[in-house]
Amino acid sequence: MMRGLILIAALLLAGAAPPPASVGGVWDLTWKNAHGETRGAWLLMRQQGRHVDAELHGRHNVNASGLVEGSRVELRGSRLLIPYRIVARVAGDRIEGGVSAPGFERRFTGQRRRG
Repeated sequence: MMRGLILIAALLLAGAAPPPASVGGVWDLTWKNAHGETRGAWLLMRQQGRHVDAELHGRHNVNASGLVEGSRVELRGSRLLIPYRIVARVAGDRIEGGVSAPGFERRFTGQRRRG
């Protein structure tokens, strides 16, 4: 009995992590380039629990992988030995975040494709 109470107390103190958001699918992304022109790309994410494998397709293609923590997605990948990082928040079928690499950073918004 006492062990059960201690276990419950420990779980409550530790706090349970929120379940990962559903991020799987194809996302159409838009952002502004350095000249203020709107650009687009698409992001394919395959999710298994908290783990995500992704492909970013735009001017260049980047493969990445990472984790979903609640509504936050963080992916890392590289292209031609240049490291990329994608960090975003998902709310239903909307995504907002950024892509960064050495000397490069862009904020994006996007929508999950349906159908």
